[in-house]
Amino acid sequence: MRGLFSGDSAIGKALTKIGELVILSILWFFTSLPVITIGASTTALYYATAKSLRMDRGYFFKEYFKAWKDNFLKATFLELFFVVCLLGLWTVLQMMGIQLNDISVEAIKNASVDNKGVALGMYFVSAGFIILLGGLFCYVFPLLSRFDQNGIKILLLSFVMMIRFFYYSIAVLVILVAMVYLVIRLPLAIMFAPGLWALLSSFLLEKAFKKYTPEPDPDSDVDAWWMSCYDLIDDESKSRGYIIGGKDHVTHQDMQKCCWPTYLTVMYDREKIGLLQVKGQNINNDYALWLDASDKCDCYLLNENLASYRTHWGLIGKFIMTNKFKWRYDCYRLQEDLGRVTSFFFTLRNAWYGVYKWMRYVKKVR
Repeated sequence: MRGLFSGDSAIGKALTKIGELVILSILWFFTSLPVITIGASTTALYYATAKSLRMDRGYFFKEYFKAWKDNFLKATFLELFFVVCLLGLWTVLQMMGIQLNDISVEAIKNASVDNKGVALGMYFVSAGFIILLGGLFCYVFPLLSRFDQNGIKILLLSFVMMIRFFYYSIAVLVILVAMVYLVIRLPLAIMFAPGLWALLSSFLLEKAFKKYTPEPDPDSDVDAWWMSCYDLIDDESKSRGYIIGGKDHVTHQDMQKCCWPTYLTVMYDREKIGLLQVKGQNINNDYALWLDASDKCDCYLLNENLASYRTHWGLIGKFIMTNKFKWRYDCYRLQEDLGRVTSFFFTLRNAWYGVYKWMRYVKKVR
């Protein structure tokens, strides 16, 4: 029985996924309470569900809040678009002297012969408009989680995909309506319904998204250079309880701001990047190498802990930190061929980004 419900068994994995789905649904509910954050929460919900629950990549809790923060402004803009559309429909009905109750099925049945046509027409127009918005809603926030585009392009692409993948659109919308109806009838269903909608929808939407995802180019530099996460150990090889991560995508400008990888956490394709050279003998060699490499192609994060980095926080550590400013300054002067003033400014900026890296990308594990 113990093996049957272990984390590696099929039942254990299924129960783990169910638990994660429930937690994501609860996260969506609480982060949506301010109402204005519903768009960001829906974007984060789909992103974490598709990436962590379906693809087993990353930690769902971390992925949720990462997507939430990264897409907050765009998601809020898109949410306001839906709010404005609904307010516009309500305003038009008010200007025509029509109440929402007047376009219900019951109102149409009880309407006089003269008003029945108007009531029936407004019923279909309003229903069609709301269905259109519902279809767009099913695409907009999942698309935002997958593609880095501005709000207008996301809306246009959502409309095109909603028409192109018409049967997918109907299915995803039906799932959404079913989940909303379930929550209305059984409020406790809010504990799993949002995550279940995202999970079921992802099976259809991901197929549609692949049509708009370019095929990998074998000559591309995207897979030429990767850095991994690493943990810190002390002089006795005992863990210090910290895992160091980094940015998902590092350009040359990003590398000038901060040394994101270390020498033991890097993998690169020698044929694509070419020969890496250090221009000075008395500079920080690994940082000089990464500056040279990032000038040739971008670096990408492999979000896995693949190495341990020994740190000396005693006298040796103090000596290293004291000389680190000089090493960085020499890197900018010799490797980047920058002037004295610019190199000094870059050194100060590097120190600031070192603090930022520690605060933003270091995870404490104990």
